[in-house]
Amino acid sequence: MGWIYTTRQSGESVRAFFERAFNYRLEDGKSGTIIASSVQFRVAYFAYRICTPGQSDKVTAIVCLLDYRPKDFPYNFGYKDMGEEMGPCESRCPERILKLLTPTDSEFAKAWRQRCWDYINKRKGAIRVRKYQWVKFSKPIRFTSGTVNVPLQFVGHSIFQDSAGFRYRLNRNWRITEQFKIVKNPA
Repeated sequence: MGWIYTTRQSGESVRAFFERAFNYRLEDGKSGTIIASSVQFRVAYFAYRICTPGQSDKVTAIVCLLDYRPKDFPYNFGYKDMGEEMGPCESRCPERILKLLTPTDSEFAKAWRQRCWDYINKRKGAIRVRKYQWVKFSKPIRFTSGTVNVPLQFVGHSIFQDSAGFRYRLNRNWRITEQFKIVKNPA
């Protein structure tokens, strides 16, 4: 259950690479096909259809951790693939892929799907903050340069600035992990 390092051709998409690696068709009619994908830089989620003659098709999820090593040719691409039955830690699978999955008896897969749905529902409930709006957090935010308990202006991409122009970067999940409200310009 380790990493696999191999060659990914220049210009080849991550989905095209995995279609080449995972899709198959056997003489007895069995086949496996990626039917949907979502690549989120260091992790990819796939809906994978398994067809067996005489049985109904099964659609399961595959989660692949990704590693890019462009200077290490020919081993310039690494991945670690996990079926949903393994209960992967990465649980930000998009709703469109989760809706394609067929029911499962695996408790690990059920728990993983529930974590994904919980994340989706939490994101849907998050407040939308537009660029240059002022945000007041419910508790002080700790940074390496100290603690900030003043309204901050959202600049974009998880970057904020205070009224003096000093900039701060928050975790990319700040909308979900931090409680805040939008306030008028404090100046």
